[in-house]
Amino acid sequence: MDIRFESHDVFDPNQPDEAKLPFRLANSVHARTKQKVIARELFFSVGDPFNDALLRELERNLRRLSFIRKAEVVGVDTSSGAVVIVRTWDAWTMEIITKFKRAGGVNDTKFGLADRNLFGYGKTASLVHSQSGHVIDRTFAYRDPQLFGERLDLDLSGGESNDARHYALSLGKQFYASITRTSIRALGRYVDEKFPLYDGEA
Repeated sequence: MDIRFESHDVFDPNQPDEAKLPFRLANSVHARTKQKVIARELFFSVGDPFNDALLRELERNLRRLSFIRKAEVVGVDTSSGAVVIVRTWDAWTMEIITKFKRAGGVNDTKFGLADRNLFGYGKTASLVHSQSGHVIDRTFAYRDPQLFGERLDLDLSGGESNDARHYALSLGKQFYASITRTSIRALGRYVDEKFPLYDGEA
């Protein structure tokens, strides 16, 4: 069995409705998913026996990825043997976060950036800064579902405000297919909060 990959941008320039300048500019800004990111989702290799059930399972797994809007996995018989074609269409993953509100003489603002397919490597990252009056809050998050090219899922998040800091880390290996035999996860969390104390007579 041989394996071939076909990747597509978010918008299809061959479609009249998506061939316009805004869609072409969006494609140029978007980083297309790297082939090795899709290849690491496979649970079979070149030379393995053809297994239609595993092809269907792979297709379902690819569709569940937040940075893939459409996926097809098909098997084709050729004169040189079976060929599996993995086709993927990217989703738009970049988000600009903005918010402004004024109520009761207090300004509430929020701005940040998030991407669910950072540089086309299938990793998620976000940075957000928010302020309500004198209270400032900064948060970040990062997720790598294929740490070191393996099926290790890393989740890292944290934040700081005027009176608190919090950080969390999660590392594990999940059930990703019917052939998976083990799953394990380790969690860690750090919280530092300041509580005002009142010392006086009632």
